[in-house]
Amino acid sequence: IMTRKNHYKRERQSNNIDLNDNKTSNGNDANVNNRNNDTRSQYKTLPTSNIKFNLFYKAIGFIKSDEWTEFENSLREPLPACFHMNPDFAFTSVLKKQLFDITNKLGNITIDDKIIDPIKLLPWYPLECGYKLGADRRQIRRVPELEELHKWLIKHTDNGNITRQEAVSMIPPLALDVQPHHKCLDMCAAPGSKTSQILEIINRSADKPVDQQGVVVANDSDTSRAYMLVHQCRRTFSSQLLITTHKGQQFPALWNENINTFNGYFDRVLCDVPCSGDGTLRKNPMIWGKWAIYSGLSLHPLQLLIAKRGIQLLKVGGIMVYSTCSMNPYENEAVVAELLRSGNSSLELVDVREFIPLFKSRAGLSSWYVLDDSELINKQRLARYDEKKQAKRQRLESISDTKETREIEVNPNDASIESEKPINESSNP
Repeated sequence: IMTRKNHYKRERQSNNIDLNDNKTSNGNDANVNNRNNDTRSQYKTLPTSNIKFNLFYKAIGFIKSDEWTEFENSLREPLPACFHMNPDFAFTSVLKKQLFDITNKLGNITIDDKIIDPIKLLPWYPLECGYKLGADRRQIRRVPELEELHKWLIKHTDNGNITRQEAVSMIPPLALDVQPHHKCLDMCAAPGSKTSQILEIINRSADKPVDQQGVVVANDSDTSRAYMLVHQCRRTFSSQLLITTHKGQQFPALWNENINTFNGYFDRVLCDVPCSGDGTLRKNPMIWGKWAIYSGLSLHPLQLLIAKRGIQLLKVGGIMVYSTCSMNPYENEAVVAELLRSGNSSLELVDVREFIPLFKSRAGLSSWYVLDDSELINKQRLARYDEKKQAKRQRLESISDTKETREIEVNPNDASIESEKPINESSNP
């Protein structure tokens, strides 16, 4: 620490000397232009593609070939901000009217040369309480036309009337089919948007007898993230919330002499495990530059342990939702497949559309290749070799305007193409 302090002190002193030496007669800093032209002070452009990412998901068959371009372009679009209203709020109808008044006043606005509809209803969210904005979080703050909407969002978020939450984050709690009397466990709860969404339903049992009340146990292994969880859930003003800090794969069993926990204790378990997060590329573009297969492979054992512990804590007949922020089958389908295999017919898959009927989805993968980064690099090299080889063949064929037999001379040191010698028509096959 002392070395760092001395280094920073010397650096500040040298900077002050340079500034004093470059003072102009009018008192302005002549070194300002130099600092503006210094490339070190400028932000680097983040990459928006990754050859290994493309090769991997094309090989896996995650997206149909005719949809790939559209899929890849969508990953570079900004992620629209979303929120949902608390349907049990006494003045929800008033909030909706205020929102529609702001929307009608705005009309269609232009952001980055694109006409954007400010607010759209999420049709699959219950009771028409989910909304998607046409702009992302940064645009909402900087576009003057959205200032009134921005203030409205901040006001009602602080009051707990609405929750600003990504659309994909709203889906797992809806798939749980939570009822007010349920005992729910959120194994990896921070930062808490899903927990607060579950808590909104559990709060409906607050006025019932204790034995008919539900409860939410929100757990996270990181203590600092658990504080974020507290901050997120405090807006709900609920006494039916318990926050714990345990490793999900080692979450302790509940013991009570009057309760038999051998067959599980919780009616619903949400298992939103740590993941590589390549499904968040639209809001985390830094993932493009560091994406690799080993991220998903290395997390697979931990994800499986957490999910298995969630199964052990689940009641017979209960529902557990396993979710990630990744598109990688090693973190999704592979984990679910192993749960079903190791469950010895004690588990069954449930179609999420049973609880979210208007939600658009497609079937998951039933088979996939197990690859690693070195294999992808080899495939990349082979693909380039084949392209170069094919291009050279086409060039040689284009300059051949007769069918006369001739020998094509190729540089023996050129490894991009093999020398080829056509068979003489007069020779025997």
